[in-house]
Amino acid sequence: AQRVERALAVVRLEVHRPGQVVYRIDATRSEVSYRVEERLAGATHHATGTTKGVAGDIRVDHRDPSRTRVGDVVVNVEQLTSDQTLRDERLRTGYLESDRFPLATLHTTSVEGLPDEVVEGQPYRVRLHGDLTVRDVTEPVDIAGRVTLDGDELAIDAHTTVLLSDYGIGPIRMTGFVETGDEAELSFALVAVDATEQPDPAAVAR
Repeated sequence: AQRVERALAVVRLEVHRPGQVVYRIDATRSEVSYRVEERLAGATHHATGTTKGVAGDIRVDHRDPSRTRVGDVVVNVEQLTSDQTLRDERLRTGYLESDRFPLATLHTTSVEGLPDEVVEGQPYRVRLHGDLTVRDVTEPVDIAGRVTLDGDELAIDAHTTVLLSDYGIGPIRMTGFVETGDEAELSFALVAVDATEQPDPAAVAR
């Protein structure tokens, strides 16, 4: 199969005052995944798919963490892969329509749990509120996460649950008697690097 490569159009954040640092997601060390329940003849198991096509910026204000901003995080859903090619093709063509809508976008409007001071090595539990756009549908979403500063990097581990039916992309039915549940767990395992250390970022991992 021909390898799909698309640029992820992302609005880059900039530094506006002393103490601010822009951390840029490193796609080579990050991934976004989904997990759904699959049912076949009364038996259930969980299917998981992942993509490393992810981009976005986080601007941390070390002098005033309350002014920290999360930029749009863009995910290439064309690159979602699981352990079954049939599932991947069915998801892309029959539900996500990724040839027309290759990108999903997480737009954060507010962040809860920001500390008064960012201490290196200290994990912080935060909650992001915003909107998730998949295909041509936008729905509100809350995401629970843990963020840790390690030198010039941010490690981000975040999770949320969405309903496939809210976006018109499920439950997914495949050949035979296989179908998924409506709930999908989304996970973001991200590493973001000081943008000054990544001046010419790759738009998407290959």
